[in-house]
Amino acid sequence: DLENAAAASLFDDRASWPASGNLDIEGFTYGTFGGDSPPDSADRLQWLRLQAPGYRPQPYMELADALKQSGRSEGAIEVLIAQRIAQRHSGRMSFPARMWNLLLDSTIGYGYRPLRALWWIGGFVLLGTILFERGYRAGVMTPTDAAAFESYARNGKPPAHYPHFNAFVYSLENFLPVVDLRLGNHWHPNVYHRIRHNRSDAAERNLVGKTRIGTLLRWYLWFHILAGWVITPLLFAGLSGLIRAE
Repeated sequence: DLENAAAASLFDDRASWPASGNLDIEGFTYGTFGGDSPPDSADRLQWLRLQAPGYRPQPYMELADALKQSGRSEGAIEVLIAQRIAQRHSGRMSFPARMWNLLLDSTIGYGYRPLRALWWIGGFVLLGTILFERGYRAGVMTPTDAAAFESYARNGKPPAHYPHFNAFVYSLENFLPVVDLRLGNHWHPNVYHRIRHNRSDAAERNLVGKTRIGTLLRWYLWFHILAGWVITPLLFAGLSGLIRAE
């Protein structure tokens, strides 16, 4: 029981640790670890788990400070992230707050791992590239301009002056907010028509199913755009330190 105790330095080892549920360190301050005390964040997080059930932020904050003072900045970050995860699991947060906590965890590591968002951005752009390219090949990605649509329906390609479709550029432009690569407004998933050449009876019978592809692709496009408006600002907020709270 070290509740509200204070020490300049903590000397311990695993053999001295109590059984699970028997550690009380709420309010305990200790500065640094001395001697052969386990200094790794993984070991120390296991130490914190020996406390009685319940969410207590102070032991996490004290541990992070002690690790930082000993030059283990990366370990301190791991502890601060674990503290936010424990807060989410505590049951003290409302459902929207838990969802926001989970979003920050998975995308930018609560601001401590902002570059994690690049994996999400790359994943969405790659997925969009695959889906929009398949939509283009299925004939449901069509020009938005009426004259270009007529040319595309008649010849299988838009006029020479019209931006030709590129699935990667289209996916990237629609995901990144405010980015205008001069393609996103010129092509859209078509819910009502599918461009078909050498029409056959089989193609005619598949018309309803093919237009449903356009509907699903349009729904995905909306989701793709919204995801970009969420993840990209989080990336810059994490890089600037606006979200990180220590």
